[in-house]
Amino acid sequence: MESFRQNFRPKTLVPSLATGFVAGILEVPIEISFAALIFTGILTPYLSAGIGYMLMGAIILSLTSALLSALRGGLALPQDTSAVIIAAIAAGIAASMSDAPPDTIFLTLLATITATSILCGATLLALGWFRLGNFVRYIPYPVVGGFLAGTGLLLLLGGIGIAAGASVSVLTLPTLFEIGSLGRWLPGLVFAVLLFITTRRISNPLTIPLIMLAAIGIFYAYLFALGSSVQEASQLGLLMGPFPEGNLWSLPPLYKLVEVDWGVVIKQAGQILSLVVISTISLLLNAGGLELVMRQEVDFNHELRVSGVGNIASGFVGSIPGYLALSLSALSTRMRANNRLVGIFTAGTICLAMLFGAPLIALFPRMVAGGLVAFLGLSFLFEWVYESWYKLKLSDYLIVLIIMVTMGAVGPLAGVGLGLVLAAGLFIIQYSRTKIVKHILNGNTYQSKVERSAVERAVLRESGDWIEILELQGFIFFGTTQKLLAQVHSRFHDPAKIPPRYLLLDFRQVTGMDASAVMSFVKLRTLTQAHPITLVFTHLHPALEKQLDRELRAYGEDICWMFFMDLDHGVEWCENQILQSAQASTTAGEKRPNGLAELFFASPENTDETIQGRFPLDRLLNYLERVELPAGYTLIHQGGPPQGIFLIESGQVTAQLVQPDGSTFRLRTMGPGTVVGELGEYLNIPATASVVTDQPSVIYFMSSERFQQLDEQDPKLAAAFHKFIARLVGDRLRNTLDTIRALSE
Repeated sequence: MESFRQNFRPKTLVPSLATGFVAGILEVPIEISFAALIFTGILTPYLSAGIGYMLMGAIILSLTSALLSALRGGLALPQDTSAVIIAAIAAGIAASMSDAPPDTIFLTLLATITATSILCGATLLALGWFRLGNFVRYIPYPVVGGFLAGTGLLLLLGGIGIAAGASVSVLTLPTLFEIGSLGRWLPGLVFAVLLFITTRRISNPLTIPLIMLAAIGIFYAYLFALGSSVQEASQLGLLMGPFPEGNLWSLPPLYKLVEVDWGVVIKQAGQILSLVVISTISLLLNAGGLELVMRQEVDFNHELRVSGVGNIASGFVGSIPGYLALSLSALSTRMRANNRLVGIFTAGTICLAMLFGAPLIALFPRMVAGGLVAFLGLSFLFEWVYESWYKLKLSDYLIVLIIMVTMGAVGPLAGVGLGLVLAAGLFIIQYSRTKIVKHILNGNTYQSKVERSAVERAVLRESGDWIEILELQGFIFFGTTQKLLAQVHSRFHDPAKIPPRYLLLDFRQVTGMDASAVMSFVKLRTLTQAHPITLVFTHLHPALEKQLDRELRAYGEDICWMFFMDLDHGVEWCENQILQSAQASTTAGEKRPNGLAELFFASPENTDETIQGRFPLDRLLNYLERVELPAGYTLIHQGGPPQGIFLIESGQVTAQLVQPDGSTFRLRTMGPGTVVGELGEYLNIPATASVVTDQPSVIYFMSSERFQQLDEQDPKLAAAFHKFIARLVGDRLRNTLDTIRALSE
């Protein structure tokens, strides 16, 4: 917090005092207008008390933000959105208690306002305390825009009602055009339009108070020109007064809480909760806007806590909920007074008006008070009805309009509720159009990390279409699974391709799935029952795997399914099934080469072109050392120097990456007829991974010294061996490129 000694220097004190005075002068009539919006009709006799509660709340919120907010120069005040919803609550309470004494109605409304502000403050405080400020940002933008547009409409109607001295709604609009009413509200609307146009063209902070003073002067000049007195104007309802003598604020009569109809208060729970939600969203939106305007980083959770404390305190004095005001807080930046004195001086100005300004406030014309509220409404409508036409998609814009009209005809809660339903429906429709299948692969474009021999690679390449892989993405629900079912159906009935025997569904990039989606996967049974197929599910959350397994078992044993931890192991299982099937179909009289000879198959289609027939395997064996190793033996240590080349005759080894935390990640598994360690030997680089035997294995080892002797002693054999290694690396590269090409489509 900056030093008060620096704040009281003339360079800082003068703009702070001027900004606080201007903000206070602006805020007083606005709070008067809010009170007039709420305390109308049968509650009009309590307007003076309502004005006092609003002004006292403004004082508390201003001081709270001045002392605690991280935004120096930020002002928190009772807000227009709160006034609109509280006005709707007040109308509902007055309508439901029409037979009760006016004092009871007033006390019930005051108890509702107090409970709402305290609940709002407690909610803001809890959200900030548990650092949950960002979660409220998930409310759809069109819903927020629609609420603000509806707020603008209600403010416009409320401003007209203040000027007319009667409650106004969408349904009672025709009565405004009666000759007796037209002269009351039309000047206020004209004042609001002129104020709106002027402030759009002139950004000087003194514009509003100067125009307001001019309007008051014109009103009294016209009044005296007609020969009417102030008393006659007050009797006609053209002025805010008369008020009781003394200051405007008095302690709320808490001792009369026994007269409150708490049943009526509870019936307003929906409106109260909507106000809490909207206040939270509006606070965060305003704080985000001030972050840009004031060029200060905002801790949203801190501002939630500050506003929570302020609303709890202001609730006990009968004020409506409030939070950071975007326009008045930005005034501090425009007048170069970004310090905490601004809020203190603003509170002082409002306090003086509350304690000593009752006689002056009583002379405040209703047309000016109503015009100020209507001006705020026009500002909201211009931004969210006119400007949003150029910013939003048509579907989002229609939601904004529907919410606005519903709020005007029925109320804020109905408008927000309908907006959330429409936004959710629109989201479902739009999200259903997204691709649930990110990639479509098969056995030729995606292989497991198990490296096979040349013969096995040939078998798997011929049977590549037997494996169909669908990589799923996003949130899977009833709206997206239908597209998946249609895609699977199309694949099984494609005359250009043979039906797959293994359908793999990978869920690695799936963010969630609902119950209807689980049943849709069960429906795959009806699409695939005409074919001998196995469903393979990979990377499923354990809870979803358990649920899906239970649902599949309910359909009997005529469908086969498997679950694997990831796609790699799922594809490996499918490849093993294909190889076992191919091995079983091999004729008994056909002799298959051993693991080492199988390694050097040059052309699997011509099995006589083995290494035995093209160059002497016996000569190569002179450079190899046969080693029998147990399971768990480390052939190559990650980071170690190159040792030589390992040719696997039988058994299995795995290349694995050792993570910094000691865990391992499988890179590739190699069985009989494969080679490991060749890249380190050819490139003379340290081993990038460790290689460990998974089971007892027989391995032929060519050390680095023997590898060098091969080049020196038998160049022709060395050339053939190098060619073989190049073909092996090229085959791996081809498989990788096939996968990349398939993923890029």
